Amino acid sequence: MSKIEEAIAVVDGSYNKETQFYSYGVVISSLDGTELTAFSGREKDETNEWQIPGELLSATKAIEWAHIKGYRKILIRHDYDGIEKFATGENEAKGSSSTKYVQFLAKLKPEIIFHTNTPARKRLNQRTIWQDRL
Repeated sequence: MSKIEEAIAVVDGSYNKETQFYSYGVVISSLDGTELTAFSGREKDETNEWQIPGELLSATKAIEWAHIKGYRKILIRHDYDGIEKFATGENEAKGSSSTKYVQFLAKLKPEIIFHTNTPARKRLNQRTIWQDRL
């Protein structure tokens, strides 16, 4: 599979205290802004790490999708600093979800650019909040 241009992923995670589920959401677009895919999901929190597993899983899912589709680089837009800080080693991975995330990145070695705060966040927040209510 040939490597193609960069992709942009807007990622987010959330947590519902009542149900003890975390959720994740991802919207991926091309550099020209064309939406390529969007997906979300939720899982039971077995770690007591609140929204952190959802935040990190959203980045993991975006990176995994880009890798499978042959993108050589991905820009991750996020609101949780741990997505970048665990990846760069600035934060030490101590929890279950952060350790899995760091191991995933070490194995795949993706080329990632990180960026915080984006206007697309509102749409993605609606997606993850909806997942929390299921």
